[in-house]
Amino acid sequence: MNNEKLHQIMYECYGISAKKIEIINRFFLRQSYMIFDSTSWVVFKKYPPYFGEEHLKNIWMFTSALNQYGIRTMEVLEMKDGSFLYQDFGSYYVAYKYIEGNVMKPEDSFEVGKILKKFHNVSKKISYKRYETFEKQICVEQIIDDIQKFGQYREKSAVAKKIYNNIELFLRCIKEYRMLDNIIIHGDFTLNNILYCGDEKRIIDLDSARYGNIIEDLACFTLSLLYTDGENFELLPRYKEINDFIMGYYLDSDIPKNIVNELCKNLKAHCTIELARQAKHFLIARRYPGNEEYIGMLADVVITKADILMEQLRSYF
Repeated sequence: MNNEKLHQIMYECYGISAKKIEIINRFFLRQSYMIFDSTSWVVFKKYPPYFGEEHLKNIWMFTSALNQYGIRTMEVLEMKDGSFLYQDFGSYYVAYKYIEGNVMKPEDSFEVGKILKKFHNVSKKISYKRYETFEKQICVEQIIDDIQKFGQYREKSAVAKKIYNNIELFLRCIKEYRMLDNIIIHGDFTLNNILYCGDEKRIIDLDSARYGNIIEDLACFTLSLLYTDGENFELLPRYKEINDFIMGYYLDSDIPKNIVNELCKNLKAHCTIELARQAKHFLIARRYPGNEEYIGMLADVVITKADILMEQLRSYF
């Protein structure tokens, strides 16, 4: 989308006179835009067609409800006609108020645990009937089909070959998946998606929100602790920080006796789900710098490193 069209959309749809436009290059050529109107910034974010209008509507309703319940998160800008989705050549665009802040650090893990607990407590209060089109849970059958696609690329990629050679392990991880909780989870709860904004903490990027299990968010953040700032996607031994995170989350309740086993089991499931998403576009994804290494890291977590983590964490719990 060129600047001339962006200026037109901002003015005609949002009443914003764009003074400055910056491009945000995202995965798979999904360019989004930072728009400055002389006083503040707006993020004009592009979504591919597979998100769908109904799912984006539910994300918008969910984030709005979170804000009403005191969980500060993204705020969507409505257009002049009251809608919030702009559609262009099959893609959707949503405008958000830009949130300025600093990302959380590994040493903030105890505080992050408390933030996630508050998020889950609020999510439980929100009426699910308003979000009936949210994907109730991951589609296990689809993930099974997708993860096996790595077999098509095993002659072209050592990473694909490693996954295919251990395919039964990945299939077992996802076949054991069970829906235990009935709440909408964040789905991508990482260090980069929690911001310090002065005295306020904000949770951002709820694009992966879906019905799921509470511990899936705990597992996702655990993975974030293990690889954030690691060189060449080597996992870092941040076992104390993981312990602090769990302690913060269960500050006002008993820590489940099986927390280590469940955490590591869900860590494997989380990585398998992410690998299945990567498999659908692997030949394209591997062209992006560092992405094949990232895929290899996810595979290593499932094959060996989640079990190593399990042994290390048992000394804490």
